[in-house]
Amino acid sequence: MPRWRSCTGSNSRTRHGPRSAGARTSARNPGGRCCRRAPSSGYHPRTKTGSQGAGMIELYMWATGNGLRAAVGMAESGLEHRIHKVDLSKGEHKRPEYLKINPAGQIPALTDSNGPGGKPLSLAQSGAILLYAAEKSGRLLPKDPARKAVALQWMMMGCSDVAGNSGVIFALENTAPEKSAPITDFFKARLTNFLRNADARLAGREFLADEFSVADIALYPVVNQRKALTGGMANLNAWRERMSARPGVQKGMAA
Repeated sequence: MPRWRSCTGSNSRTRHGPRSAGARTSARNPGGRCCRRAPSSGYHPRTKTGSQGAGMIELYMWATGNGLRAAVGMAESGLEHRIHKVDLSKGEHKRPEYLKINPAGQIPALTDSNGPGGKPLSLAQSGAILLYAAEKSGRLLPKDPARKAVALQWMMMGCSDVAGNSGVIFALENTAPEKSAPITDFFKARLTNFLRNADARLAGREFLADEFSVADIALYPVVNQRKALTGGMANLNAWRERMSARPGVQKGMAA
């Protein structure tokens, strides 16, 4: 049975092999180094491991744009959580153990043993995970209704239009680049247009919804990956630098 590597944020090292170590990140001290060694029995999808307490959130991800979006969201939320790395290159997302967690066989996925009403919750899709973390923590969503609406608009654009076009570009460039250059250029132009819109939105603003929110987290992984497309976008590039300096973003991106 596969044992996925477990860690929490960038303050814990990833262990390999039959022993799995976990670390806990507390909402009281999201940047702390509170690490405890898990039992040597390894990780099983239906068995809690380590010294986790009630309400531990388990995030299953890999270092893709979608996976990093969820990891940054969890880190910035301050919610106690554990990260499990699901190696896509080894097909771990298609193994029976993982399909019990997310039958779609995709990452990211989240389980919360203390979900709404105290009942267990399983959740997929990076946008849904990001919104769940925001609502559960009381962070990452503006209180002002207008700002909240704007934050959700940009979050959805980041999770759909921006991430979708970037994903197509990745697939084309890594399958048959010599045959797909015109199609790749088409999707690069589409993505560049969305990024220009974000650049215009950030004129005179530090964040997309005027305060740090799910909108910024949703967009950041793609902007960070597609620096080659952001030439001349001074507002967007300055925003990316501000985002990159945040400890929570650094922790999530290092997952």
